[in-house]
Amino acid sequence: MKKIAIILFVIIFSACTPIFSDSFKLNNFEPYTVEEFPEWSIKARRAESIFFGSLALTMPVSLLSYTVVGKTGIISTSNDDMTNLMYQVSFAAALSLGITLTDYILGELE
Repeated sequence: MKKIAIILFVIIFSACTPIFSDSFKLNNFEPYTVEEFPEWSIKARRAESIFFGSLALTMPVSLLSYTVVGKTGIISTSNDDMTNLMYQVSFAAALSLGITLTDYILGELE
């Protein structure tokens, strides 16, 4: 019986959400303009987007490269999985930071 009540609640809540959202329309909505934000905040937002966007690419690269380097014996890996994960995430973050700094430097040179 609890399962049916929860399913009915979710269905009713999902059906009513669009109805209630129409009553909160903003009549005087104006989109942001470029002049509303300082230049440094635009650059910080771009750097944040590039850092976290590239993290999705650098994470698998760091996981794979750390595993390959550990298996070949170039470096000694730890027996603790959390320590290995910390090294892999740190390497991925360093790569993403390098990509972000490269983008910033190239943007400043133009």
